[in-house]
Amino acid sequence: MGPEILLERSAELDVLGGALDSAMAGRGSAIMISAAAGLGKTSLLRNLRPTAAKAGARVLVGRGSELEREYVYGVARQLFEPLLADAGPADRALWLAGAAAPAAQLVEGSPSTQPDVGGFAAMHSLYWLAANLAQARPLVIMIDDLHWADGPSVRFVSYLLGRLEELPLLLVTGARPAESVGVGELLEHVTNGYGSRHLQLSPLSPAATVDWLTTTFGRVPDSDFAIACHEASGGNPLLLSELARGLAAEQMPLTADNATHVLQVGAQAVARRVSLNLRRLGTIPTTAAEAVAVLGSRADVAVVAELARLPVDEATDAIAEIESMDLIRRVDETTHPATYEFVHPMVREAIYDRITGTRQIRYHSEAVAVLGKVGARAEELAAHLLRIPAPTGAESVTVLRQAARDALVRDAPEAAHTYLRRCLAEEISEADKPDLFREAGHAAQLVDTASAADYLEVAVSLETDPLRRAAIAANLGDLYLYLGRNESATSVRSEALRALPRSENDLSRSLNAGQVVLALLEPDRPDVFATAHQLRDLPIADTLGGRELAGVLSAISCYEADPVAVKLARHALEDDVLIQEAPGRSALVSAWLSLVVADDERAMESIENALAVARARGAVREQVGALSYQTLARLRRGDLTDAEADGPECMWAVDASRMHIARSYLGPWLAEVLIERGRLDAAEQAMDWVHMADPLPESGAIMHYLHARARLLREQGDHAGALKTAMLTGRRFTALGGDNPAIAPWRSEAALALWALGDIEQARAESLAEVSIAERFGAPGALGRALRIAGLCVGRADGLDLLERAVDTTRDSTARLEHAKALVEYGAALRRSGKRTEAVEHLRSGVEIASRCGATPLADQGAREMRAAGVRRRLTESGGIFALTPSERRVVELAIDHTNRDIAQQLYVTAKTVEVHLSNAYRKLGIANRRQLTRDLLAQERPHRRGGAAG
Repeated sequence: MGPEILLERSAELDVLGGALDSAMAGRGSAIMISAAAGLGKTSLLRNLRPTAAKAGARVLVGRGSELEREYVYGVARQLFEPLLADAGPADRALWLAGAAAPAAQLVEGSPSTQPDVGGFAAMHSLYWLAANLAQARPLVIMIDDLHWADGPSVRFVSYLLGRLEELPLLLVTGARPAESVGVGELLEHVTNGYGSRHLQLSPLSPAATVDWLTTTFGRVPDSDFAIACHEASGGNPLLLSELARGLAAEQMPLTADNATHVLQVGAQAVARRVSLNLRRLGTIPTTAAEAVAVLGSRADVAVVAELARLPVDEATDAIAEIESMDLIRRVDETTHPATYEFVHPMVREAIYDRITGTRQIRYHSEAVAVLGKVGARAEELAAHLLRIPAPTGAESVTVLRQAARDALVRDAPEAAHTYLRRCLAEEISEADKPDLFREAGHAAQLVDTASAADYLEVAVSLETDPLRRAAIAANLGDLYLYLGRNESATSVRSEALRALPRSENDLSRSLNAGQVVLALLEPDRPDVFATAHQLRDLPIADTLGGRELAGVLSAISCYEADPVAVKLARHALEDDVLIQEAPGRSALVSAWLSLVVADDERAMESIENALAVARARGAVREQVGALSYQTLARLRRGDLTDAEADGPECMWAVDASRMHIARSYLGPWLAEVLIERGRLDAAEQAMDWVHMADPLPESGAIMHYLHARARLLREQGDHAGALKTAMLTGRRFTALGGDNPAIAPWRSEAALALWALGDIEQARAESLAEVSIAERFGAPGALGRALRIAGLCVGRADGLDLLERAVDTTRDSTARLEHAKALVEYGAALRRSGKRTEAVEHLRSGVEIASRCGATPLADQGAREMRAAGVRRRLTESGGIFALTPSERRVVELAIDHTNRDIAQQLYVTAKTVEVHLSNAYRKLGIANRRQLTRDLLAQERPHRRGGAAG
């Protein structure tokens, strides 16, 4: 039929051409082509490949496959494995330099082994492999049928998307979103998130169908015939092409008399063409084609021969005949042994569907044996076992369990869950059942929480050892809490506690920690608070369970504004035991909450340690808590620029890990960062990203969302809405037993709204009440805020005293942003009282600190007050090492001995981010380039006092 015809695709071709030009010029981008089967996404990708190669780009190609969707990083292997296999020593050294090194093991591991890299570490290494390739030569990555790709490969694509702009790299993917299985949510992120351009293909118009038929047959068809062809194909280019093949084979005239026949054969065009070709080929090629259909993409001729029960030479001839009929094609002319795939998934489906059910089962059973003999990976064997009804025997259980373990190591819980779910259908010995159900629960908890709970319910009922049962119960209790089954969580832990020997104090503490977490999540539970208070009387233990209990109890104490929270949290985080041994438990984030809101410097140290460990482990899920609380810590410390810059990575980690509960925390904290930066529209988007349910849930995270919403409404000028939301925050927080303004300062937020609405007396009452509670807890930032807002509401001399106390309270604390606010408000109040000189000194310090924090609205407010005080000159940002943000300082310290790319790889950021940090740092340090960086420059001692009139 000649070359592919692309009609009505000029707009799409222009977009692809423009994106290719941009990539060649050094500006990366991504394009997702969405279309139903046969509409031409594959043709567009195929058209782009020679164009990109001719322009000088390196082109890497991969394709998802229905049979191989459980192959961990299967599509990523397709992209990079052939390239590395053919690379010389010099190229390999260049491409696999630095953080890209683990990617070699990931894509080149022997079939019988699994690489020791997964999760975030795997995505990071693949990203740097792509970055290194793009640095050497502009790169085009094309992935077709992304809807059939394995979950880890789709997560790699989403990770790459947010880091494309600075690379000469074009990423083009094609998918049928309606047919995605297991990766639908990830596919949504790839399609609509992170700046990806989305092209939605439409069927051809009737006019285009006429043009297509005219070009194909060399003559204009009758109008009724063309209309019949359009109706029969639905404007689908592939179906139209297959219909035309059939018409050409029958030498049918393109006349109106044949329109009815066209409609009859059109719906089955692909299947009909395949059937006709196979009848012409005969028995041996048909058997070989069936074997290729069963094996899936990239079928090896030798394996096809054995599965088809043919000599290799006959199988080779048969493959050549099938290829001549344009049903299959060789994947890559340079690879040995030769591998083949179907020209289109619809062709494979047509052949596979011809195989009867019993023959399909026989084919897949024999495929397991054949692939096992050549040392295929467990996942390759498991892909065929999934298509065979159980039971199949003990060997199948072994293969499926191994495939599940390999998948979990490499952060593919979807595949692991699928394998173990199939495994549970086998005939399993009673001795193996507890472990198997426990393994299934462990895999499923990252994919399907309800199923995970079902599996662990069985595991805990079958387990006879009380210690193992307690460990399963602790995990099951956490899942019940995620599902909102709080009473079930309490019950399963209580039963495990009763069965524990008295000597097992540590497991007892761990289970009790899970029990009292309920106080942080469920309103009106005085019984749980009573239990927590009793547990607080226990001796502090240096064990894992002791630290878990201390961490949870610290958060409960923090809710109640009890300063003992800090002592408990410090103990919980001591020696990083929780980070190493309980990274996913509530105790760790509970302790972080207590120290972050208390403005304790040890919080950030622990969070950074946890983040480093999680990245080294390759655990995206573990990073979510660390990144979320890092955002909160940076907000409280005033590191707004860094917090905003890290926002996309934080949100990506939440989305990639499927820990949607974290949205309730991270979204509001990011929104507050953006409010401080003056970006109200972006703050609204962060709040929308939370996807908060309606009606609002009763969970403990709700007060963070409500507080941020109240604040955003106030900044938007809706003071009545802000007051209503602030008071709702208070009711929800109080119902959870909380009243600490360091966590949710709802009274001062309500006071600001009341003050704006003219209810001054009530504003004063609310603000002074918050001062009293904040004094009890003692966190400088929270007390400084309460004093500052009370000072505004009280006014006059008493108000000045309160504002001065706010300045003094925050001066030597980590709460830099709150100190800057106190300085600006105190300075403004001094100006209004006629103390101009003193006012300017405080305003100057406040503006400088606000500028360092990146708090643009606050800096502008201070500058306006200075102008009102008669200072007309625009303030310039003060420089020096102490003007650097923590991220800028970290980059500068590394820049003395490392390149930008080395720094980016160490800090898990992009080279562009390092460039921006260095540029800002050079300006603040008053230097021009890297050569002027010295250790002496960075070794300055911090002054004892910061800010204030002496600042």
